[in-house]
Amino acid sequence: MGRLPHARRRRLSRLGPSEPCATSWGLIHSPVVWVEVDCQAAGPLGGAYGASRADGPTQKHVHSVIRTPNGNDYDRELLRQHYATSPHHR
Repeated sequence: MGRLPHARRRRLSRLGPSEPCATSWGLIHSPVVWVEVDCQAAGPLGGAYGASRADGPTQKHVHSVIRTPNGNDYDRELLRQHYATSPHHR
């Protein structure tokens, strides 16, 4: 198996407890990818799984972002572009 490109420039960050099933924040960042995962407090639908915002972050409510820095999408209004070009928003 060949070497992974950019392997030496890849970074991993994590914030939170190390126990299994604990909530935390994580980031993988390299010249070719950005992946961020963050556990959030229960939102408006938290009652569906027996939680409320007061319970704090949960693994049942996770936000994530995946970006490709070389994908040339920085500084673009992707949501506005989606609304303008998708037939189901017209």
